[in-house]
Amino acid sequence: MRRSLLVVLVLLLTGGLATAADFIRIDADSLVGGTLGVLPFYITRECPDPERIMGTSNGFVMTATGSATWSYNSYVADPIVWSWLIFTLNPKIDGTSPDSFLTGGAAMPPFPGMPVVTEQLYFTLNLDLGLGGGELCIDSSFIPPAGTWKFSGLTCGLGGAPDRPLFLAKDSSDADHPICLVVTGEVCPDPLITGTPGGDALTGSHCAGLNFQFDADPGSGETIASWTVTSGPGTIDAGGNYSVGATATGTYPVVVEVENGCGNTDDYAFDLILTNTNPAYTNTGGEDTEIEAGLQYSYDFNAND
Repeated sequence: MRRSLLVVLVLLLTGGLATAADFIRIDADSLVGGTLGVLPFYITRECPDPERIMGTSNGFVMTATGSATWSYNSYVADPIVWSWLIFTLNPKIDGTSPDSFLTGGAAMPPFPGMPVVTEQLYFTLNLDLGLGGGELCIDSSFIPPAGTWKFSGLTCGLGGAPDRPLFLAKDSSDADHPICLVVTGEVCPDPLITGTPGGDALTGSHCAGLNFQFDADPGSGETIASWTVTSGPGTIDAGGNYSVGATATGTYPVVVEVENGCGNTDDYAFDLILTNTNPAYTNTGGEDTEIEAGLQYSYDFNAND
């Protein structure tokens, strides 16, 4: 019984050491185009031997799919982690794919080096993302002239080499490399013409012409950029006021279009109906009137058009 208990303890200890690992984890899995892409990198060092790591060299390469684009904005090294290390970033980030950058640290007196840490913020990389969508894929990489991806003096871990830490995704998985972050392209909302004439028809006299004030919802976060008459008579100004002058009687199909600030449009079709009412007498003299022969007679008729 005592021997069996000893075997169980050995297995437990062995299993604990086997799962120990040092890694850098990127705490992001999606980004939004047209914004500041914030990419936090966390560090975990579980290996107790050596007691302190005296340096790191961690290069990254970035590629893009679809229409995702970026440019370098800034980085921030966590002041708590790096109070005992000198941290440098060598940005080569120029927005081309593939792109790369290098992080590294070296213990300098009086700092003794990196101790055991668990899920400690390592640094944050900020990228200005373009409006396009797709994926931004990141992987560990050798970036000259610093050398291979490594922690100095690492003696345990699952990174594939004695001094190579893992590079993990947000969910702590190590299954897929490169680690790809979904970039959602900026979505331009559609405008909507809201104020329209009743019955989809605008009716008036062919002599006087007429006006109508259109309204539109530009979409969330947008503004109205322009109004246009794309078909039919009349004009429309920047405020949506449609007008047409004296025009021959008839029914005219008209289409107006509104465009918002990001380029999406909405069309509205209606009939312009111009009428000509027949004139009518307003006085006809009432009853019949007798006129003597040989005399001149006159009467003023009035009419309304």
